[in-house]
Amino acid sequence: MKLLELVGVKKFYDADMEEVLNSMNDKNYTELGRGSFAVTLKRASKPGVVKFWIKDSSYDAFVNYVVAHPSKYFPKLLSKPKELSSFFLRPEEFPDKIRYVKMEELNHISDDSDAHMISNILGDIKKIDNDEKFDAYIAKIESEKRYSTLSGLVADIPDFCHVMREFIKRVVKGSIRIDLHEENIMERSNGEIVITDPVYTVDDHQDALHIEKQLEAGRNVIT
Repeated sequence: MKLLELVGVKKFYDADMEEVLNSMNDKNYTELGRGSFAVTLKRASKPGVVKFWIKDSSYDAFVNYVVAHPSKYFPKLLSKPKELSSFFLRPEEFPDKIRYVKMEELNHISDDSDAHMISNILGDIKKIDNDEKFDAYIAKIESEKRYSTLSGLVADIPDFCHVMREFIKRVVKGSIRIDLHEENIMERSNGEIVITDPVYTVDDHQDALHIEKQLEAGRNVIT
């Protein structure tokens, strides 16, 4: 994706981020979601969505992991992660670079109870500290048919557990923590479960909230 194709940046040097997003909405982009770190946009008649994010080392780690270890349980990336300069008015603390990636479009999970069960599974996996206990856990949930109503995943629970355990072992360490809730458990049109943003760091979260408050207060001082 070319930046000039997105917005034509020169005319936005004196605009703030909200004005840039409003202009993109006028150019057939629809905002699908927004958080403290990120915004997701969909362009009419184009496949996939584009997610932009700032100052989120945990999401960087997640996307880098997905690039190196693609799985049907993670979003399908349609481009490599890229960077663009922060070309609009912004607070001094706002990062100089924004990262973005194009990925498949997903739907919010249709059954809240599925999201709760998946959260329970990942919580259980995170507590397991050796292979013997993990194998026993898989055997137990299979014999008990504990998650037999988990429609988007029921046939693949052992495989899902193996993939997510490996992700947790490699990524969830140091300051990076599991962050699983309904907003980051999504599904494809065929009902397949997809984990989209399962981690966070406390420091990045606090920094992003501070920047968000400055943006809301209109403290945009640099270009």
